[in-house]
Amino acid sequence: MRHRSLFKTTLLAGEVGGSHCILSKGSSSDKKRYLRSWVNKTFDLQVGTSPQCNKCEQWTIEARPPPWQGKVTFYEACTEKYLRGHEGYLDHSGYQWEPWTPHENEDGSWSFSTGSYAWLQVDDNGKVSSSKNVAKSEHKSFWLEPWPENDVPQNVAAEPSTSIHEYVRKHDNIS
Repeated sequence: MRHRSLFKTTLLAGEVGGSHCILSKGSSSDKKRYLRSWVNKTFDLQVGTSPQCNKCEQWTIEARPPPWQGKVTFYEACTEKYLRGHEGYLDHSGYQWEPWTPHENEDGSWSFSTGSYAWLQVDDNGKVSSSKNVAKSEHKSFWLEPWPENDVPQNVAAEPSTSIHEYVRKHDNIS
């Protein structure tokens, strides 16, 4: 994983954006680990993994408008929240303020870091967390798969982000 120019990360954010099931590259064919989010019995929001891509494993990756160009947010359909990363753990927010930087790996997989350079990762036991250790690892790489057909949620974002084109028109008075 290497740092990229703002222009390159802006292009990458556009490439990675869309509706995806996020599969840990550390998964094996007999033990898949899709990133998932859910609410437990005490109404706490949880982040973990699942062997299948169902509703709680369906994420919308949104490219952010300026001044966060080159960044993305992760919106999860089951909890209707955004993923936030802190060093060592993850949680949720109802707001899009947590920007992640996408990093394309040589094999076509993706890695994601927060503004404080904490990397999204899944360990061998399926625990999802973040780490400031920047060493390349299958645990920090993900395949982005399309949502299963006929299983696309009706409401993929509580408040869709403003597209870059809408932002420019609004702030440059272009109609």
